[in-house]
Amino acid sequence: MRYNQQTLVKTLATDSLTGNSSLTIATLNVNTEALIIGAGPIGLFQAFELGLLGIECCVVEALDRPGGQCTELYPDKPIYDIPGTAYTTAADFIAQLQIQIEPFNTPIHY
Repeated sequence: MRYNQQTLVKTLATDSLTGNSSLTIATLNVNTEALIIGAGPIGLFQAFELGLLGIECCVVEALDRPGGQCTELYPDKPIYDIPGTAYTTAADFIAQLQIQIEPFNTPIHY
């Protein structure tokens, strides 16, 4: 079953120096079977799993690139607990997840 959805995306940003907050509201029209909020490792892996099941999905990300906290906070940090990988960095891990979902043509809306 397909759904025509209109998704309201809200982003609350706070300036760390002044403490002032601003709210950005954007409307995104989406025609999909599943909507994933966030393009961090979990969102990208969910897109992969849905692709394997033949479920069309799209990802909505508040940042200007995928990766979530991995790429924002510690892109060069070594990660040792990813199954099947002896060593990787957060940035490399996100890059590999993006390669993994390429066959499914999953759109990521920034």
